[in-house]
Amino acid sequence: MCMTALVIMAASTAMSAYGAYQQSKAQQASLDYQAQVNANNATAARQNAQAIRDRAEVAEDEHRTKIARQKGTAIAVTASRGVLVDDVDSSIDFILQDAAQYGEYDIAKIHDDAALRARQAEIEGTNFDAKSALASFESSTINPTFNAASTLLSGASSMVGPATQMGYIKTV
Repeated sequence: MCMTALVIMAASTAMSAYGAYQQSKAQQASLDYQAQVNANNATAARQNAQAIRDRAEVAEDEHRTKIARQKGTAIAVTASRGVLVDDVDSSIDFILQDAAQYGEYDIAKIHDDAALRARQAEIEGTNFDAKSALASFESSTINPTFNAASTLLSGASSMVGPATQMGYIKTV
C-alpha cells in the first residue's frame, strides 16, 4: 500500500511537470501573439499618421483654391458694378487682403489640427512598439523546460519525507 502511494505521488509529479511545461509553452505563445498584434498596431498607427498628413495637405490646397475663387468672385462682382479694382487703396483691395488673411488663418488651423492628430497617432505607434517589445521580452524569459524540471524537483523533494517515513529511504 505504501509503494502505491509513492507511485501515485510520482505520477502526480510527472503530470504536474508536464502541465507546467504546457502552461509555459501556452504563455509563451500568447505573449508572442500579443507582440505581433502590437507590432501590427504600431504599423497601422504610423500609416494613420501619414494618412492624416496627406488629407491635411489636400484640405489645405482645397481651402487655398476656395480662397482664390472667393477673391476672384469679389473682383468680378466689384468690376461688374463699374468700380476700379486695380486701385491699391480701394475698398476691394482691403476685402481681398482680409479674405487672404482669414483664409491663411483657416489653413494654419487645418495644418495645426492635422499635425496634432498625426503626432497622437505617432505616439500611439510608439506605445504599441513598446508593448510589442515588452511582450517579446516576457516571452523570451519563459523557459518551459526549466519550469517542468523545477516542478519535477519540487515534487521529488516532497516525496522524500513520506518515503523516509515508509522506510524506503534510510537516513544516516
